[in-house]
Amino acid sequence: MVAMKILVLYVFGIFLVVSSVVAGNALDSNHHHHVNVFRGPIQDCFCDGEVIEDISESLHEKLHKLVQLRYFRIFQLNLQNECPYWDDNELCFSSDCSICECEDHEVPLAWRHQGSCSNSHELCTQLEQPKKQFEQLQNSLKGDSIDDVKVEHDQWVEEERENGNESWNVVESREDFLSYVDLIKNPERFTGYKGDSARKAWHAIYTENCFTFSKNCAENGICTADSCRAERVLFRIISGLHTSINAVIVKEFVFPTESDRECPDAFIRSHPWWKFWKIPHADMYKWRIGHFPERIENLYFTVAMMLRALVKARDVLDPKYYGYVTGDELSDLEAEIAVDALYQHSILSKDCKHVLFDESDVFPLKELDDMKGVDNLRDDFRAAFRNISSIMDCVGCESCKLWGKVQFLGVGTALKILFEDEENVLSHQTKLLKRNEVIALFNTMHKLTESVLWIQRMETIAQNAAMAKRVLNGVVASCCVIVLVSLVAAALITRTKSKQTDTIKKQL
Repeated sequence: MVAMKILVLYVFGIFLVVSSVVAGNALDSNHHHHVNVFRGPIQDCFCDGEVIEDISESLHEKLHKLVQLRYFRIFQLNLQNECPYWDDNELCFSSDCSICECEDHEVPLAWRHQGSCSNSHELCTQLEQPKKQFEQLQNSLKGDSIDDVKVEHDQWVEEERENGNESWNVVESREDFLSYVDLIKNPERFTGYKGDSARKAWHAIYTENCFTFSKNCAENGICTADSCRAERVLFRIISGLHTSINAVIVKEFVFPTESDRECPDAFIRSHPWWKFWKIPHADMYKWRIGHFPERIENLYFTVAMMLRALVKARDVLDPKYYGYVTGDELSDLEAEIAVDALYQHSILSKDCKHVLFDESDVFPLKELDDMKGVDNLRDDFRAAFRNISSIMDCVGCESCKLWGKVQFLGVGTALKILFEDEENVLSHQTKLLKRNEVIALFNTMHKLTESVLWIQRMETIAQNAAMAKRVLNGVVASCCVIVLVSLVAAALITRTKSKQTDTIKKQL
């Protein structure tokens, strides 16, 4: 009996050691070099997966600091838009699904009073001063008068409002329904939102964005083997974003209760053992991402495309030409310094000769001899992202809706940059990007690089877990053999003692 107790304690001790090794390896993966998840060249890019991983690691810290700043964390959207495609009755009632809108004092003054200032108002005069200084700087650089710049900008804004087709997301027609949301206070997270509405939204995003360009290519006489490449590119971008979103779900996953809401009383269900050790759900990672290398490749492809857009828009986003104005001098200076620091990275510098992504090669622009063909392709992409933006209005989870709109607008903004002529992008007279687009562009880039790093960590954890599982299986098998041998030995000893007892009794 004592021997059995010792054996049980021995087995339990081995289990604790193995569990500690798994947890230790998982925690150490934050501080050590991650494994290379995707090796080899990325289709439609001019780089390998290892390059994207290295760039993501070196860029992420700078992006993380940038998106914490006031200018880049306040996003404007309309949460009241109705779903234009189906009756949306499936609302998410979890507290994690809801978002907190900004109070008036949290919104930069220069944004709150934009367009509603009278020249006699002292506050408005103060707020308009940075804008006037910015226009004067533009004037000195471009040679246009301040009034000309202002008129051109006003006309551009008016055209944008009148012609919704020029926007890469749904134009918000009801300004009284627009809300400001702090992206830091409302982080992307696992909300437990699921059901028909979620499935229908993703199904619509993937299947209802066919290009008239590829359908009509035969009629236009420009069909080649690569004519439908644009549709493949769109699919890969959507898949890349979907993979990034799944990475967040895996990272923050908790067990829901039967009512699909996390219950504080269900401690074990809501706090599984891997959460105590800060270990994510490795099996869930495999189901959603790990077993699908093409999804990881699509994420890397999307990162490469976004990096190319940032490089192309370098001069547009340069603080010398773009006003990162909030009305607070310190906040504005911090934003300018953060953008400058980001563009100090070698891959984003002017001297960098390494092209990761070439839009003229990926998109069939070479096959389109006239500008009409290029415009048609751009219109197809723009229509697709406007459609996706409206599909987001069918999502019953406010948090999911917010981050869906942010990230799809971010990718749409990158495509908007890539489809612009080089001269148009470099011309500072062109008001290429709006504030919301710039905010979405940088936040999406941050999320994508974060997902690349997270997937690397998950691969490290998965490998450690697989190794520990093999060790544990070996230990369990050994213990089973030991237990079996011990039981057989105990039975033999008992039988021998019984015979000896019978012999002694007979002798007596």
